[in-house]
Amino acid sequence: MNDPSIKNGAPATAAEITAITGPLEPAVVTAILATGASTAEVMAAFFHFNANENQDRRTAPPLDGPARQVVEILNSEYEPPDEP
Repeated sequence: MNDPSIKNGAPATAAEITAITGPLEPAVVTAILATGASTAEVMAAFFHFNANENQDRRTAPPLDGPARQVVEILNSEYEPPDEP
């Protein structure tokens, strides 16, 4: 991830994760917790997951580390929203 500010912070809690993402299956929350992603990383990952494939993902900074792991978890469990 190119933005060092989203790498800072303590790992997100289950409550923080679901506050960002909305309801998730318990196994998905557990998998995200296991990444050690901070609240900012979960937010960046959720934005990336929900981004319009043709526009927002091109302009969003690339993700790595825990944020990228969170996107991979979300992609494996859920379909990204349809493009408008």
